[in-house]
Amino acid sequence: MKKLAFILIALSAFIVADYVEVKTGNGRDYIFVPNTPKLYVCYDKRVKYVTNNAIYLRYDGCRLYRHSCRYNGKAHFGKYPSQAAARRALYRCKNAHPRFID
Repeated sequence: MKKLAFILIALSAFIVADYVEVKTGNGRDYIFVPNTPKLYVCYDKRVKYVTNNAIYLRYDGCRLYRHSCRYNGKAHFGKYPSQAAARRALYRCKNAHPRFID
């Protein structure tokens, strides 16, 4: 019964945690790293300037995250349905090629 309760608590922690560390009474440490995909593309800063009616952009600090950009204190580039789509968006972020400019 104790193992079942431990498993349920550990599984529920995977939903919101980057990793879960468990220390037992006999001194053993267990670290579980969930296999949740990083679907959020976030950045630190966007620089937008206009010259001769052309818009130029630069995104600084583009990275992939497991949790929302707001949760991580970053600006939102996008959330994507798969890791492959998120990696393509990360490439667009680093090369300043968003799908639309706001």
